[in-house]
Amino acid sequence: MVSVSVTPRPKDPPLTLYFKCLRQYSDFYGRARRAEFWTFWIVTGIVNSILIDALDAGIARYIFPVAIFCPWVAVAVRRLHDTGRSGWILLLALSCIGVIPLFVFFMEQSHASNQYGPTPDGVVGPKPWKDLY
Repeated sequence: MVSVSVTPRPKDPPLTLYFKCLRQYSDFYGRARRAEFWTFWIVTGIVNSILIDALDAGIARYIFPVAIFCPWVAVAVRRLHDTGRSGWILLLALSCIGVIPLFVFFMEQSHASNQYGPTPDGVVGPKPWKDLY
């Protein structure tokens, strides 16, 4: 049995995490924890759905997805860095089957400090599978 003591991390409000990602729209360095990535992804999806319903036709409905593309790529690259992977792996999304491993990578817990910097919040979760090897 593995026992790991994990200190509780402070919970940031979802909109704080969302606007943090927007402020770091061109930051492709460093790391982003899971909460930051998934909050940004979910809020972006909700806002996009609302705008699609509100703007039935015309080019205006495409402005938000185009505007949010760069921040989404930046937070996705930082999330991959958090799992110890290169941001270039994001190119897997160009193939239909490549989305599946990306989804798995985005779900992984943060690793300890790696070549992309220290953990974003200083907390690393337990890794029970490490005893299997």
